[in-house]
Amino acid sequence: MPTFSTPGGVSVTVNLPIGDLLLVASDRTDTVVQPHAGEDDSAGLRVSYADGRLVVDGPQPRNGFASWLGFGESITARIDLPEGSCVRGVALEGGFRSMGRLGECTFRTDYGEIVLDETGPLTVTTDSGDIAVRHVVGDAEVTSDSGVIQIKKIHGSATVTNEYGETEIGEITGVLHVHGRDSDILVGRTHGDIEAYSESGDIRISEAARGTVNTMSDSGSIEISVPQDAAVAVDLESPNGRVRNLLDRSETAGQPDRSISVRARSHHGDITITPFRPRPGT
Repeated sequence: MPTFSTPGGVSVTVNLPIGDLLLVASDRTDTVVQPHAGEDDSAGLRVSYADGRLVVDGPQPRNGFASWLGFGESITARIDLPEGSCVRGVALEGGFRSMGRLGECTFRTDYGEIVLDETGPLTVTTDSGDIAVRHVVGDAEVTSDSGVIQIKKIHGSATVTNEYGETEIGEITGVLHVHGRDSDILVGRTHGDIEAYSESGDIRISEAARGTVNTMSDSGSIEISVPQDAAVAVDLESPNGRVRNLLDRSETAGQPDRSISVRARSHHGDITITPFRPRPGT
């Protein structure tokens, strides 16, 4: 298995037309590339390294039609690398998984899952496949035509687009732009401005801690919770749905040093704004 001395970290570029890759980042000073156990080391992986840059290429399908049908040669590989390393990965049909802390990452798949532990600034694009990320340290841009997007925590700002599939963001410290078509949008806690739009899906924000909240859904419902001690300006409208503002006057007045502006629009769905009440023990 190819092994390289990389005490200062490594920049990895991976091109797997058909296959899956596991990235394992840890406190180490070398980088090891290994095909899946049971595969011949000469199974088609081409590996090169120079000046801190590692390039891994899988075998190209013999013809495009076979590749489109999924009949090309598939590669499953693992790369062990120093934590904080940067990765750029492309797969036609396949997926990427990571364990440990990576640096700046870019992943692109046509068909396949992307499951990441912790990364630096992140760009992910897939035509069809689920995306799951535990923690992004930096800004994120995540796009899916069809699939579920789940990101637990983002220390930065993010733009998330999902045409068909649920989108769930646990917590974000920066500005969030999230758009969907036939897509429910679920957001846990926001610390900055948020803009959320879905054509036919529901939108739920569990705690908009501060900033400006701008939401719109043509036919879905909208539910937003805000802290009880914040000063809240509310602008809600749904011509064909029910609008409920469950904040009392004291909650709307709140503390002037913590202000939130909430604007919600739906043509046919219900809109509800409620005070956020932490669960016991949280």
